[in-house]
Parts: sequence; C-alpha cells; structure tokens
Amino acid sequence: MTHLDRIVQETLTESDQLLLRLSLSDHPSQERLDAFLDGWELDTAPMREAVLLSYLLKMHPELHCPESIRPRLNGLLSYCRFQYLQLVGQFGTYCHALEAEGIRFLVMKGGAMKALRPDFPRWMGDIDLLVPEEDFRKAAQIAAQAGFTLFHSIHSIDLKKDGRNVLDVHQFVMMHTGKERLANPGFFARATPMRVFSVQAMMPSREDLLFMTLINLGRNLAGGASKDSILYSFFDVQFMLEPQEGRTFDWQIVRDVAKLTGSATLLVIAAQFLNAVIPGLVPEKELPEVSDTELEKKWIWTRYWREILHPERDRLGEFNIKKAIQEKTRPIPYITGRLHYAFIKRQQHWTNLCARRLQRAENAR
Repeated sequence: MTHLDRIVQETLTESDQLLLRLSLSDHPSQERLDAFLDGWELDTAPMREAVLLSYLLKMHPELHCPESIRPRLNGLLSYCRFQYLQLVGQFGTYCHALEAEGIRFLVMKGGAMKALRPDFPRWMGDIDLLVPEEDFRKAAQIAAQAGFTLFHSIHSIDLKKDGRNVLDVHQFVMMHTGKERLANPGFFARATPMRVFSVQAMMPSREDLLFMTLINLGRNLAGGASKDSILYSFFDVQFMLEPQEGRTFDWQIVRDVAKLTGSATLLVIAAQFLNAVIPGLVPEKELPEVSDTELEKKWIWTRYWREILHPERDRLGEFNIKKAIQEKTRPIPYITGRLHYAFIKRQQHWTNLCARRLQRAENAR
C-alpha cells in the first residue's frame, strides 16, 4: 500500500468518498443516491455526512431525497448557521478595531469560502485573518485591549473569548519551509476589497485561495485537523477552479508562489490526495514539477507527523504542568516527555530515520 493510499484510507470512510464523488460529479446518479440513503439514518449519521448530503442537494437540485429527511436536514443546517452568529459578531468587533488603526487584513480559509458561498452550509471553528507582518504585534495588542485571551504560536495568535476559539490572526501562512513570509506582498497585492460578514475586508485572489487551501490541506493531512476541514477542501478547490465569465484561472501565480516559498512538494501531495478520491479535480499538468524523491520524502514527513509526533503531543497534553507542580507528583514525566518530544521533532527532516521509526511502529501493531 502506498503512502497516499494509506492516508486516504485512514482519513475518509467509504461513505465520505461516495458522497464526495456524488456531489462533485457533473452528472450524479439518482440511483446511486437512493442506494446510499437506503438504510441511512439522519439521527445516527455523523454531522459531516448530513453536511455533505446538503452540499450534494444544493449543487444538484435535480436530485431528490425522501421527504422525511429534507425538512430535518434543513433544520440541522439552520442550527449550524446560528452556531456561528456569535463568532461573526466577535469577528466584526475585532475587525472594526483593526480598521480604526489602519491595519489591512485578508480573510482566509473557511471564513473566505463562507463569504464567497453564503448559501452553502459550513461549520467554522474560528475565522482566520492574515495581517501584514509589520502590523502583527499591533494586531495582538488590539486583541488584548478588546478582551480576547491570546495564545501564541510561531505564525499566528489564537484569540479566545469565554474559552472558545474565535479568531486566528496570522502573520504568514505556515508552510514549514522558512520562506513563508515571502508570499505576503503578493497575497495583499492581488487581493480585492469585499464585504465579509458586515466588515470591509480584503479577499485573496482565487489563485491565492487555491494555493492556501492546498497548503492547508497538506498540513492537515499531517495531522491535528478535523475531518470536516479536509472534506471542505474538495468543495473549495472545485469552486475556485470553476470557469468565471471574463476571467481565466492563472495557474502561473500558484506555481510562482510555490517556487518562491519552497512549498511545491506540500502543494503537490495535497493535490494528489484530492485526485485520489476525485480523479482530475486538480489538473496535474498545471502543478509544479516535483521529483519522485522529494514526494517520497514529503509523504514520509506527513506520516511521521500523523503517526509519531501528533500522538506524542496529544499524550503530553494530558499533563498539566501547573497541577503537576502543585501536586509534586508529575513534573518529571512532563519534563522528560517534553524533552523526548523536542528530540523526535528535530528528527522530522531525517527521512531515513523517520522511515525506520514508522516501520518499527507498524511492526509493533
């Protein structure tokens, strides 16, 4: 089994793949939909399947489902919409504060796609913004003054209110290359003003949104992301590649940004994942050229994060250092665990070593 086959199998169920193929097909079959719905129960099905089903019915109104399902499905989608009303309100408050200080910002990821396709259901855990690097510190100060709790990472700040994720403010799009910042001037230069959730924001070009989607998917495949965000990627990519009247999609922009940031390999493995489920979704002839050796290294890196690093990080999350110190019982396991994690994380680019660790872990199962 190839790395790609393994990750597809581990990430998506057969139901996920069937609904994706039905939804993204030019001419989906009513018979195939009926076969899927035979025995399918909305009450027991995962919410993501209900959302996928709603996408299918919106994209293909010629299809129909049992009348017992449609009104309840609509009710579920209304619930999803109401769930992020508070999120949108916090977004507006913060963005107006940025605007008052003259700070430009791009809306990215799910927030951007929701703004572009308001009629399509989409669950948003938070809304992602990109601000110019020179304004990043000021944007953090504004958030603190507005009463948000800040959680810092290398490339962004998570803003929380009442313990809930609200916004994620980025100074660059993480690509694990060290060259991420080089893309920012182009992202802002190609962006256009757009009203987003009652706020005047900047919307990235479709080329940049596609690039960001593929890069984010590549990182999500390495672990730490919900399946929902992976599923949305299929619809986002198809939408961005749909022909637009009077405008052609400029793949050269995508290739140039990938070359500038050294992220071509991550972009290509994301495209390979999408095409493994929906053949031809991303035209391979338009992708940057990447050698088989580099692709193999990146797939091993992806599996190393999925199977070694993320489980170790999740295990460390069970240790609360403050509680450990107070109880004087757990500091040593926490500290040794952190040292071990730092050690194995440093090994992530040593391909042969990662491959051997993966093989040992597989043999131990």
